Amino acid sequence: FIPAYHDSSSVHGSANSERVTYDKDIMPSNATMSYHDAAFNYMVVELDQPLGDVVGYWNATVYDRAWNGQPHWAHIGYTNDIADGERPIVVTNNSAIEEVHSYFTSDGDESYLMSTSIDFGNGQMGGPVFGFFTDSNNSTSIQIVGIMSGASTSGDVNKVCGGPAMVNRIQYAKTATATAAASAAATSTAATSTA
Repeated sequence: FIPAYHDSSSVHGSANSERVTYDKDIMPSNATMSYHDAAFNYMVVELDQPLGDVVGYWNATVYDRAWNGQPHWAHIGYTNDIADGERPIVVTNNSAIEEVHSYFTSDGDESYLMSTSIDFGNGQMGGPVFGFFTDSNNSTSIQIVGIMSGASTSGDVNKVCGGPAMVNRIQYAKTATATAAASAAATSTAATSTA
């Protein structure tokens, strides 16, 4: 992973994947995905280095259907249509999510497939759809509500996946990473104290 990738490089270095979490029910055997598959078309990748300590962390929140039709959402990705995918493109807060459909795994995990007018090009699938949220202390944070999942063949409605299952997977990865770090620190401390 290369944060702030631009023309084959980044001032922030890179990291390798250490662990990947995705839904085991979603393994399409061909290029055609069902709406159910598209609702779970994401994975959480844990990195071998905490790049968020350098570039910052984004949070994720479950999309609320009360936000339907409100133009609060932005998207960033690397479209092949601009600079051959070597430079990021940002679609700013001018797009709305129009409708939300729920899909479930055999284990009962719920994910959303959302329809949106967010404009994106070839290659941008997998990029975050996010908004800026202000809390009661007037502090602003970026919250991811979904991931670009697919383009409509009609050309005017695209698909975003997200929902409770996505946020739960992110929380699980954060907890697993924190637990592993604490375990490694305890092992290091124990080894130092016995030496």
